[in-house]
Amino acid sequence: MYTTLTLIFNFLATDSASTPTYTNVPVQLTNCSLQNIAPNWVTQPNPSYTITVPTHPSYPLFIFSIQLGSVENGSANSSRDTEQIVYTVVDAGTNPGNGADDFEILSNTPNFALYAKESVFIGSGYSLKIRATDANGNGLFTDSNTFTVVLST
Repeated sequence: MYTTLTLIFNFLATDSASTPTYTNVPVQLTNCSLQNIAPNWVTQPNPSYTITVPTHPSYPLFIFSIQLGSVENGSANSSRDTEQIVYTVVDAGTNPGNGADDFEILSNTPNFALYAKESVFIGSGYSLKIRATDANGNGLFTDSNTFTVVLST
């Protein structure tokens, strides 16, 4: 999936010769297109995570890490292909309680991680996806494969 923008660029050209034959001549490029490519999941989350919750848990409760490079933003520059990706949790099925809202993504620089919030239902399974959105959360997005988180005592 991609978005196409049609742009018009206006430039002023100047001859670089020692005696220029033209200076500040307007040049217009029309019908130029830039394309934005949705992020790509290079490494998907595991299909399931079973977490044993201690008697007195400390929240947020760590579930798993999203390693740097697990998602690429489609940049042509490979040294910048993990920049400006924002992660959110989305429901992938019917879930107890608040569903995806019972989880959050926190930054563990340079990685990110999925955590359960205090509102999570212990003894329940959640069917979730992670949404990776580029352009600092304002661009195209791609969801991970569905995975299950089971919290037990």
